This record gives sequence, structure tokens and C-alpha cells, in this order.
Amino acid sequence: MLDVVHWNYLTTGIDPLKGDKERRFDFIHGIAEELPFKDNEFDGVLFATSLDHVKNPDIALKEAIRVSKKYIFVWITLRPDKKYNKWKSGTQYNENHLWAFTEKSLIKSTPLNLMETKVVDGLQKIFTFEI
Repeated sequence: MLDVVHWNYLTTGIDPLKGDKERRFDFIHGIAEELPFKDNEFDGVLFATSLDHVKNPDIALKEAIRVSKKYIFVWITLRPDKKYNKWKSGTQYNENHLWAFTEKSLIKSTPLNLMETKVVDGLQKIFTFEI
């Protein structure tokens, strides 16, 4: 089992908001849909509660696949109410979350092999996909 919660690897983060907060890892200003990294640069890519905030989850996942050698991890809060399952419809969930996912919609919409899921807290889960 891959333990993303206690990840002990070198980490590079990316965020569209610059911010002046000190971080515990290398940080690059950018967006998930246009990752400024080489193909297969990382062993894995983690969307840490962020896939529901990107403008286009499909492009963000394709970029993550491009830069990862092995795994894609999606740590996300699931929205069990089906009326908010809007990834493919283009409807915004609320002002802070562009997309909402149920477990089924995330797995079905992801072009990868699901290895495992792990409950983090309540509706938060980490999905581990293998490339």
C-alpha cells in the first residue's frame, strides 16, 4: 500500500496563487493544465484537494500522466449528492469548487487503472491510480 498521507519523498508543488506563505517543499507558480515539467519527471503526481478547483480536470489529468512515471494520487472530498456530480456537464459546484465528484464519477472519468482507495476523513479519500 502506498502511503501518501505520510509521503516521505522530495516534493515539488504547483499553485496558481503565488502567496507569500513559507512552504515545506519546493514551489512553482503555475496551473495543473500546463505543467512546466519534462515528460516522466516524477515517480508520482498528487492532486492534494485540488482536482475540484482546476479549470479542466481532463487536461490536468493528462498533464499529470505526462509528467509521472508510475502513479497519480487524487486526494479529494467527495460529494455524494448526485445533483452536484457536474464534472462532465461544465456546471460549477460553488464559488470555491469548480467541480464536484462522487466516487463513481471520479473512477469512471479517469483514464487510469485504480489501484486502491483510502479514507482520510469523512468524505475525504485518496485514490491511487497506476499509469
